[in-house]
Amino acid sequence: MNAATAPRHRSPVPRWALIALLVVGMVATTGSVPASAARDKPTNTVMTYNVYLGANLLPLFGENDPIKLIGKTMAIFAHLDLVDFRVRAVAIAQQIIEQDPDVVALQEVSLWETSPPTMPPQFTTTYDFLQTLLDELERQRHPFRSVSVSKTFTGTLPIDFSGTLGKYTDRNAIIVPVDRSASELSTANPMDGVFDAGIPITIGRAPVKVTRGWVGIDVTTDGRTYRLFDAHVEGYNDQIRLAQVAELVQVMSASPYPVVLAGDLNLYPMGVRALDDAAWDILRDARFRDAWVKAECFEPRYTAGQTDDLNNVPSNLDNTVDFVLFDADFKTKPVEGSCDIGGEELDDRTATDPALWPSDHAAVIVDLRIAAA
Repeated sequence: MNAATAPRHRSPVPRWALIALLVVGMVATTGSVPASAARDKPTNTVMTYNVYLGANLLPLFGENDPIKLIGKTMAIFAHLDLVDFRVRAVAIAQQIIEQDPDVVALQEVSLWETSPPTMPPQFTTTYDFLQTLLDELERQRHPFRSVSVSKTFTGTLPIDFSGTLGKYTDRNAIIVPVDRSASELSTANPMDGVFDAGIPITIGRAPVKVTRGWVGIDVTTDGRTYRLFDAHVEGYNDQIRLAQVAELVQVMSASPYPVVLAGDLNLYPMGVRALDDAAWDILRDARFRDAWVKAECFEPRYTAGQTDDLNNVPSNLDNTVDFVLFDADFKTKPVEGSCDIGGEELDDRTATDPALWPSDHAAVIVDLRIAAA
């Protein structure tokens, strides 16, 4: 069966809740399906997934010794091969296909390039995570297309002692399935931005500002439009994170449509960590709500914590930083019980030895009823 004729198969019920539903079905004697359990139209399945950039860059921050710096950049590029995205993309694509989303918000969709010691540099691609994932989805007969991409940070450093350069570009991207008809799903108005607030550091005695950003798109489903924002917010400095959340809320406030915010916000759930309270206050004052909570989904929903090498057993997912939020002002609502986590089970790992987790994060998936504008 090809992608154009494949039926949409995702149930709004999480996989791990199916047993409970079967039990309820066996003991029920009369009655119809409750209205709250029906998947009213129009709905959209929103998926967010941080696919892991492939290495830990923190050892570079503040390293001013040129010999040690080259040693660390060499280790980073070696680690990219250890957790080869071409292999992980197979598992990530399987998660996307299983969930059958209408839109996927991706973070850390990295571009890694190298150049020989030439002037000017002549960069060639080593890993292009976005293209690799799109190619893999096509290979698995469920093609997606990119509708909006942002470049949030770019840095270049020597990666050996002969002068070879390595270049890293961090990106967010929104992708949508190719097989949706225009009446089912259409997109317009791609937009993107880099937060003014960023972390100032030094690398090799040179000042660097580490920035993050967002990407957006207008999504129309069955004649109703909402604006989707895909954001990756700072994880290592709570004051910078707070400033970025404030910037993001200001950008989102200009939307004439209902707003959905999906991404790696690097916040713990509301009320869990005191240092996040101020950021959640900004989001709450802007009427944003957590779709997972409002959909009354089962806990826990841990989304982050696998090791850098991705080969840990058991799973190390032990905290939540990835969210789908919605703007309650417009009465867009999550479908009750529709949430799921993707890429968190041992069977979701790669078919390699050792098996690798698809990412150091798990995906978050929620169905949303879209309000009329």
